[in-house]
Amino acid sequence: MTINWNEEYKKYHAEKDTNYPGNNLKPQLHHIIDLVKDTKATTLLDYGCGKGLQYTEWKHHEELGIMPKLYDPAVPEYEVLPDGPFDGVYSTDVMEHIPKEQLPETFDNIYSRAEDLCFLQYVPSQQLQLFQMEKMHIVLLNQSDFGKL
Repeated sequence: MTINWNEEYKKYHAEKDTNYPGNNLKPQLHHIIDLVKDTKATTLLDYGCGKGLQYTEWKHHEELGIMPKLYDPAVPEYEVLPDGPFDGVYSTDVMEHIPKEQLPETFDNIYSRAEDLCFLQYVPSQQLQLFQMEKMHIVLLNQSDFGKL
């Protein structure tokens, strides 16, 4: 039996408001702000934005100076992937949730939309195991393995 991970994530999102609210942007925001300034980006895409509370509640776009387009296939209001292109695409704490066989297509989707900057942050398998993260982290790769994709 093949698991449809996207459907599993939709269920997980729907279970509680606190599942994937968008809180993983803040620790990386200073890096993304620097990249936006360095490249003079005016259009952005947050790939895997979760519920989007980082914008609707915590207003991180005000620090960015740009309201990005939002995409998350497991959240109905953000499930349509915007066409782009965008000056920049960023993704925080997302890649470890995507099945390994879907990562090349995911990278193509991201890189084909990013013209000037691309920022991908993921949680390596060592940290997931250390903190005993929930079952929805399905790709357990170390940094070396992830870099080979």
